[in-house]
Amino acid sequence: MKKILSVLISLLLLVVAVILTLGISLLINYIQYQLFVPNDYLLWTFNSPGMILIVVLEIYLIFGLFYLFRKDFRNTIKRNFLNHIFIKRYKKFVISLFLGLNLFLLYVTLTGVTVITSDKIIDHSFIQPQGQEFTYEDIVKIEARVHGGKSFIPFTHSRGEFLYRLELNNGRKIYLNEVGAVQDSEHEVFVIEDIDRELVNRGIPKTSSMENFELTTEDLAKVYTDSIQRILKNTTSE
Repeated sequence: MKKILSVLISLLLLVVAVILTLGISLLINYIQYQLFVPNDYLLWTFNSPGMILIVVLEIYLIFGLFYLFRKDFRNTIKRNFLNHIFIKRYKKFVISLFLGLNLFLLYVTLTGVTVITSDKIIDHSFIQPQGQEFTYEDIVKIEARVHGGKSFIPFTHSRGEFLYRLELNNGRKIYLNEVGAVQDSEHEVFVIEDIDRELVNRGIPKTSSMENFELTTEDLAKVYTDSIQRILKNTTSE
């Protein structure tokens, strides 16, 4: 009975950590929207490098909850880590380094936003938090495909995921499917289709492949996969 109770408590702590992580990630998205997204946006992306924080945050929450509510875990950490001679001797340095790295990671995450409007792209980053503006003419290449491989590595694309990438003249690559939000709560694939039609009509070079398209039908309704199919087949200006 004691082992069953212990397992149930551990599972509950994991669930609480996941819920807290989702709540904090929504808060981060809201802050990003308020800081960086103008009213005339079509779509804005939550850029991949910053997504590392979400997983790191979940690890912290799991660690913290287990440390607070599991005595055996707390004793193990104290015995094997917190009581280490290096930690005791350089405690202030270790704490300062830990806080500094995490504040930097939070800053990178918050500033990792790219906004697409009807006539420009505003790319924010930790190097240029104020944003660098590009016009559609600064797009040198479009790539559209469906990812077919399986990945066990965090922050990479999943099997059957529709990928739509813009490459700018400075080498920057932006995945429009990594969406923070779209205007009027419309589904992101419809907004990407409208943007794609505009860009292709401007004569911007585009590479596209129907390979692995059938994988999108496993998780998406036909109305969305039809839109993806139109995007993949749209390779010449009208």
